[in-house]
This record gives sequence, C-alpha cells and structure tokens, in this order.
Amino acid sequence: MISPVFITGQAGTGRTTRLMDLTGEYGSRLVAHEYQRILAMTLMHGARRRVEASLDKHEQCRTLRRSVSTIDSFALSLVNRWRSSLGIALPIDASQQSGSPRVEKHFRTHTHFADIVQLALQVLTRVDARKYVSDTYPVILVDEFQDVHGDRLAFIQTLAVLSQLLLAADAFQLLDTNIVGCPAIEWIAELEGRGEVIVENLIKPRRTANPQILEAARCLREKRQGGPAVPVFFGAEAQIAFRIVDHLVFNWYAPRWTGTCAIISPVRSGLIDRVLASIDSQLRKRNFQPIHWTQNTSEDHDEVAILEALGLKIQNQPSEGAWVPRQLQKDARAIEITKQVQQFAKLRGLTTIPCDLVALFARKYAHTHRSYGHASSWRVATTVHGAKNREFDHVFVLWPYNVRSDQEQQRRLLYNAVTRAKKECIIFSGKRESVARADEVLSLLGPVQSLSPPRQAKGTKTTKVKRSGGKVAKLQQGQLSL
Repeated sequence: MISPVFITGQAGTGRTTRLMDLTGEYGSRLVAHEYQRILAMTLMHGARRRVEASLDKHEQCRTLRRSVSTIDSFALSLVNRWRSSLGIALPIDASQQSGSPRVEKHFRTHTHFADIVQLALQVLTRVDARKYVSDTYPVILVDEFQDVHGDRLAFIQTLAVLSQLLLAADAFQLLDTNIVGCPAIEWIAELEGRGEVIVENLIKPRRTANPQILEAARCLREKRQGGPAVPVFFGAEAQIAFRIVDHLVFNWYAPRWTGTCAIISPVRSGLIDRVLASIDSQLRKRNFQPIHWTQNTSEDHDEVAILEALGLKIQNQPSEGAWVPRQLQKDARAIEITKQVQQFAKLRGLTTIPCDLVALFARKYAHTHRSYGHASSWRVATTVHGAKNREFDHVFVLWPYNVRSDQEQQRRLLYNAVTRAKKECIIFSGKRESVARADEVLSLLGPVQSLSPPRQAKGTKTTKVKRSGGKVAKLQQGQLSL
C-alpha cells in the first residue's frame, strides 16, 4: 500500500490550498507520460467545482493534465469501460432513484449510483482494471473526505493501494446525521496507528483575521462560552430584512458591506423566503433597485419545473404514453430538451416519443445544469449544505425557529455557516425573545440582542439627523433607531 497523505485542520486553515501544493509536488514527479493525469475527486459537485477552480489558480497544478470528477462519476466511467465483464450489454446511465432495480430501457441500462459504486468495486478486483487506474492516475486527491462513507469509502480505500492518495478533511464538518461517528477519519486513525499514513494538521487561520469570527468558530467547535464573538440578534422578519438591506444598500445606520455576500440558513425554510420577500418590499418602497439573489433549489424542484414547462406530468399519465411537444415554448430549458429528445428519437427510429423518455432527458438536464452550471456568487441565498466548500466576504446567518437536530448537529451547522465569512458575519434568530435567549447553541456566542430600537423614555428629547441622500434618522439616547 502506498502511504496516503492526510491533511486536516479547522475551517479556514487552508486545507484545500495545502492539498493543491501537494498535488503540484507529487504531480510534477509522477505524471510523466502523455496518457497520465492526476485525478481529483469529491463526493458532491459543489466541492468538485471548488477543487477545479483551485487547480486552475495554482501555479504548478494548472499545467498538469488532470481529470476532475465526483466519486460517483468516476465509478460510472470505470463500470462503463468494463461493463461487458459484468454481463451488462448496454451503456449504464445513473437515472434511477436510490434502491430501484436495474432496468434496460431506451437503449440504456438504468440504475442508481449506489449500485454503480458496488459494480465499480467488482471492476477493481480485475488485474487489468487495477493496472489501468494505477498507470493512468498515479496521483489521486480527494477533498472534503470526511463526507465519504460506506461503499464509497471502500472504493477510495481500494484506490489507496493503486495510486498516491492525497486527502483533506475535517470531522467536525461532517453534516450527515445518518452517519455514526466519521468512518473516513476513523480509517485514517487506524492507518496512523500502524504508521501507514502521513498526517498534516493545519492550525493557522487563513480565511479570516476577524477575531469575532475566529472566536465564534472556537466556541461552537469546543462547546464553550467565550467572547466577544459574532453578534446574534432576534427579531421579526421585517427587522432582519431591514438590517440586511441597510448593510448592503441604505448605509443609514451601519457601514456598507462591499464584496460577495450570502444569506445562509440550516434548511430551506419559510424564514428565508419571508426575509427575501421583505427585502424586496423595503427596496421597492424606497425606490431602490432589487437585489438579485442566486438561490439554491433542489434537483427535484428543478426537474418538476422543467417537466411542467414541457407540458408533462408523469404522475398524471401512463409512463409509456406518447408525448406531444408543445408548439409554443418560452422556457429555454424546455426548448433545449425538446431538441435533444427529437434528435434522439430520429437517430433511433422512434415514431412516437414515450413520456418517460422525456422525463429521463429532463432529469439528466436538471442534474447536469446543477452540477456543471456556473451560478453567480455575488449575492447568494442558500442552505448550510449548499454553502459548504464556499467562502464569501460577508455572511448573514438566518437561524429559524425550529432547527431539527440535536445540539451537536446544530453546532456543526452554525459552525459551517459562520466560517464561510472572510470579513463580517451576523446571526439573526427568527425565534421569540424568550426562546432565542434560552437557545443553548446561540448562547455560546454571547448574549442574544434585540433588533427592536429601545423605547424612548418620557421626557427624552429626540434629535433628527440628516443623512446622505436626504434620509432622516432619529437619534435618541445615543442610538439610531430603525
């Protein structure tokens, strides 16, 4: 077994940067022939995009021949290369839901990625397949390795025998509540006990120098109260929205935040939708241009929207029924899919187009668009899971009324949200005052403050202050009111 190199460290300590440095060092020595390349893999496509961008920026890595993929996609490429040895005649397509049986249809073998990874493990028992991997990919790197478990972990463990493996992970950033412990890190610990892995533990923060963000990260990670950490406020949606808009547009009571910005919430809840609606409303009332937020939606949501644009609802008609394309389509996605389906039918000699074939193309389009599309990162509204592997200059965290996780998981979620920020971070709780102040996770960061302006005592004089743009604010007892 070739000793893997494992890089660990807290969020923002530069694990990915160090991973790129090692990739450049090993790649320049081991990628020696035209047919060779480094293989960079992640579990999720969001992490894959970040790794690809990091390779492009790194001076040594950008000149190396490389393949960048998810673990599932690489497993699929191996299975399709050796499918005949598995007794599978038609090309394999990962279009089935998890747990569905393998089926041959529309000139493809349809299955799901869990089955594909198991098939890939079978492929890697072959001597010729193992030689292909070791010869073609002498260096394999995996970022966000803590997310890998089950058969996918077994797949990476098999590759560790064939190539030089470079891994980066942080166990505290594992967010999957269905996993007990962190199997990937436990495997590394076993290797370390036998002296079969090189471990680098990064300590120095690189993403931010803001002491409040660093202190918040420590408090959440170590489950201890400290301070001063990032500010935590509670209030109504309109008050939260006003504070966000004031930082980004108004600049009446707070310094303006310039640069990239994200609104991050543990889940896609009603709170984030109501806050975004309030932001739009407050901007319109004051004749400001709206803020365009790039919002993360689920792949299923995208697929349903595309099917509706195609005039197709699978649940309301037989899956084998014939599909008739709409003549007047305004949705660019529906137009593109219609062209693809009609071209496929023409090449295959199909006189009618089955509804489930169109649904298959819609599903693949939605997956490809989400996986390989390039959305703007200037203003983003997303979940914690959607924000993983990303960083922004400024972050607003929306903490909804009910976060359905235990305290350990809540600390991990809030930690991952706060540590996305490079310059500034504010946390807003959508809970009632009594609940917000009693929240044991939020309390780790210090006292929870109210967004409501202090009530003016009787007899207190109010002074109007003229601000830039003709705006008037009220100054009372030394504070500007909302």
